[in-house]
Amino acid sequence: APVDGLSEPPSQATDLDGRRGEGSYHRGGRQGEWRFFDQQGILREVGSFSAGNRIGLWRQFAPNGQLVQVAEFDDGRQEGVWRRFNEAGALLEEGQHSASAPEGRWVRRYSDGSVKERGLYVSGLRDGLWEFFDDLGRPTLRTGTYRAGVRID
Repeated sequence: APVDGLSEPPSQATDLDGRRGEGSYHRGGRQGEWRFFDQQGILREVGSFSAGNRIGLWRQFAPNGQLVQVAEFDDGRQEGVWRRFNEAGALLEEGQHSASAPEGRWVRRYSDGSVKERGLYVSGLRDGLWEFFDDLGRPTLRTGTYRAGVRID
């Protein structure tokens, strides 16, 4: 039974895409840890809510159980670390978010771990030197200097 008369017992909710969520509500908003499962009942995402907004570390999983994404949230906005992995566990992408936009140094990789592209984001736009590499590690023609997301050289 709710202690404050406003919390609701743990419940389930189904999203439009058929995912089933399990967690608690408080004053009508999702609160505390929630777990989301696909239509086959496989755990696909875990994270916490406060007043209905995502907070803290969120983890997504592939159908095989492998961690495929880690993201941090603050009051519903992506803030902080973001990492993406393939279903074999290789790190494919890493960077930071600020106000839900990429910010700071980012690196994207091929599944063998070699660098695909790297550079700096400022307010969600490429800025400064960005390096792009083909799957053999050779720089591509996209390598160059960017300002506000536009290549200037």
